[in-house]
Amino acid sequence: MINFIIYEDNRKTIELYREVITNFIGGRKDGYQIISFERYDDRLKQKISKLWGKNIFILDILVPHKSGLDLAKEIRGTGDWGSQIIIVSKHEQYYRDSFSSKMWTLEFVLKDQDISVNLRKVLNQAYKIVAIHKAFSFQYDGELYHIHYDDILFFEKSLYDNYSYLVTKNKRLKVKKSITRIERDLKDELCFFKTHRSCIINVHNVYSIDVSNNIISFPDGINTHLLTNKRKKLLKDLLTNDVTFC
Repeated sequence: MINFIIYEDNRKTIELYREVITNFIGGRKDGYQIISFERYDDRLKQKISKLWGKNIFILDILVPHKSGLDLAKEIRGTGDWGSQIIIVSKHEQYYRDSFSSKMWTLEFVLKDQDISVNLRKVLNQAYKIVAIHKAFSFQYDGELYHIHYDDILFFEKSLYDNYSYLVTKNKRLKVKKSITRIERDLKDELCFFKTHRSCIINVHNVYSIDVSNNIISFPDGINTHLLTNKRKKLLKDLLTNDVTFC
C-alpha cells in the first residue's frame, strides 16, 4: 500500500493534486490511497500514526496553524525516515529551508503554471524509492542511514534497552526502535520473517538452518540462535517453497 498524504488548505489545489496522483498511478498494480488534510489537528496526527505501507507526503508551507516545514520536522521526529516528503510553495525563498537535515525532504516544487508537470516528475522519483528501491531508513546519533533490504541479514533486540540492532554482512547498527515497531514497519514486506520475539530475519539471505540446534546461518559465517520451535516449521516452509519477495 502506498499512501499519498496531502497537507494543503486550498481545496482547488487539493483536487489538482488528487488528479495528478490518480493520473500518475494509472495502470500500476500497487494499492494506494489519497488522504488530504486542510489543517493540523489531532485527527491528522492519529491518521498518520495508524497508516500502513509506504508514505509520500505533499506538504504546503503556508498552512494556517502549522507550516508544512514544521510538520516535516515532526514526521522525522517520530523516527520515520523512510517516508518521502515533497515540499510545495508559491514562494521560492523557502527553497533552502526545505532541505534542512532535520527534514530530509525529497524535493521542493514551486507552485506555478507547470505545477502539474513538475509534481508528476517528483512523484515518479518518490515512487521509485518507495516501491522499487526498497530500503530501511532511520537516524542514530545525528547520522541518517538508508540500508537496502538486500543488505539486511536480520534485526535483533538489544540486551540493554528497548532498541534493536540491524545486522548486515559487515555492519551492526543500532536502531532506536523496538522489534515490535520494526515488525509493524515491515508488515507488508514478505521477505522479512519474525523467528523469535527478539529477532526478524531477511529470508532471502538465509544460508542454512540447523534444525537440531535452532541456528539460522547467513553468508560469511554470521548466525543467530533466535529461532523458536513454533516458528521453525513456518520458516522451513518459506524457504522450501520460495514464496517470499521484497
